Amino acid sequence: MDSPATVKTGAAARNAGPAATVTGAAKVWLKAASVWLKATGAVLGFFLEAAMLAAFVYWSLQQPSPWDLVFALGIPTVTVVLWGVFLSPRSERRLAPGPVRWIALPLFLLAAAALATAGAVPLAVLMAGLAVVNFVLGWLLER
Repeated sequence: MDSPATVKTGAAARNAGPAATVTGAAKVWLKAASVWLKATGAVLGFFLEAAMLAAFVYWSLQQPSPWDLVFALGIPTVTVVLWGVFLSPRSERRLAPGPVRWIALPLFLLAAAALATAGAVPLAVLMAGLAVVNFVLGWLLER
């Protein structure tokens, strides 16, 4: 007996009825959805990384002088270096996908908190929500 995921062709498909072709179509649809979700997750992750850096700079510039410039140059620089070494997809020292997600989520949430303390609460809520969506999407795609 054929497994439910088997795609039948020719006479076998005509004799098997519509259920066999729906199962094959569902398998193709799931594969396409998986590819689309991976691409969406990658784009969302990239925009969250850029927003994180912008949030840190925005928060830094709200601080009193001369700390505004020190923080605006220092915090994003340290973040970019550490991200590039341990979290970047092309890094030779990249951590496994699970730890990358667990490190990225608090960083994104920290950036959202920085936005909130700087007075940009709607942007902070949006960033925190997208960070959680990105985390859950990565977790679902790994399974």
